[in-house]
Amino acid sequence: MFNKKNDRIETLIGSNTTIKGDIEIKGTIRIDGRFEGTIKADWIVVGENGHLKGDAFANGVVAGGTVEGNISTSESV
Repeated sequence: MFNKKNDRIETLIGSNTTIKGDIEIKGTIRIDGRFEGTIKADWIVVGENGHLKGDAFANGVVAGGTVEGNISTSESV
């Protein structure tokens, strides 16, 4: 998933956080809380207790939690 240059998470939605809306991020985002809306990022990681509801656009998505909606990737899910 990650290479040596890009193995860190730039943005984190914590377990006690809910965000609603649209977000665009350069880099990797990890969702351990809840996100509802459209998200665009280089990589999206949904943690074990994370919840993503909406549309996701990324190079790759790692879904350990719940994903409801459309996922569009150029590399892998």
